[in-house]
Amino acid sequence: MEKLDIENASKETILSLPQFSSLNITDEEFRHFHALLVRIYKEDEECKNSKESGCPLDLCLHSKLVRNSQGKLIVVQVDCPKAKDGKALNSNYIMKPSSEVLLKYRIDTKTFPNDKFGISKALNGKSTGDLLSELNKQLNGGNLQLQGLYVYGPVGVGKTSIMAAFANELAIAGKKVAFVNVQSVYNKIKEQYDDPHGKRNYNDLMKNADILILDDFGASLTSHLYIDILFNVLDERAGAPDKYTYFTSNLSLDHLSNSLMRVPKVLKEDVIRFMERVRQPVNNKETDIAGENLRYKKS
Repeated sequence: MEKLDIENASKETILSLPQFSSLNITDEEFRHFHALLVRIYKEDEECKNSKESGCPLDLCLHSKLVRNSQGKLIVVQVDCPKAKDGKALNSNYIMKPSSEVLLKYRIDTKTFPNDKFGISKALNGKSTGDLLSELNKQLNGGNLQLQGLYVYGPVGVGKTSIMAAFANELAIAGKKVAFVNVQSVYNKIKEQYDDPHGKRNYNDLMKNADILILDDFGASLTSHLYIDILFNVLDERAGAPDKYTYFTSNLSLDHLSNSLMRVPKVLKEDVIRFMERVRQPVNNKETDIAGENLRYKKS
């Protein structure tokens, strides 16, 4: 979309902008408030296009025109929506995504700032249509039969980005969210395995989250400890009506099970028991995302 030259834009163009379209601004008011209309638009655009996760404006306040009880136009200062979202994210994420970029994503508006990977386009594509539809249902409380989703597909098709956007929506809505890169947390727990407090802290955070998203689930399956750690978390959450668990993986459920069977010193019975806990919250269903690797897609 071509950038709007707001200072030289026509009255009709300016008054059609969403910030002003509902105010029924008269010709006289337009002349009187023209400089302010321009400033409000520029502030909003600066914030919207900022590469920072927070608001770039002083005190995170935006100017806004409203009509008072007498019908007169007045200017007020309002909190930046981005700042409100930021406060909600900070207070409701108990384990955040590793990248700050992921915290900007929103699934309800298909907002993916600086989207060099083409996630926004992927969301509109057939390959992710089923996933987007299901996530929107769950955002609206429309699918009570499932307590999560198992999403799998090849590397780079957008699984992590889409689920991060979903997690952000839930955190903003007030849910306590743990977004966990499984391999990273496994390595941290492994390092602290002799420290009961350190190990318990990570386990408790995952167990107690309203929403647990286990990203890159099944990666680097190399030990019995990996299965033990995750089984304890999933077993604690099993059947709890207010706990939802989501998985992203490169492996289908059957492929994951077969891979676990080949891990040295892991008993078949333990794999079956573990997979039952994985399958339970998703009702043994999975969503397959197909598509090209967006990480290497040329712009």
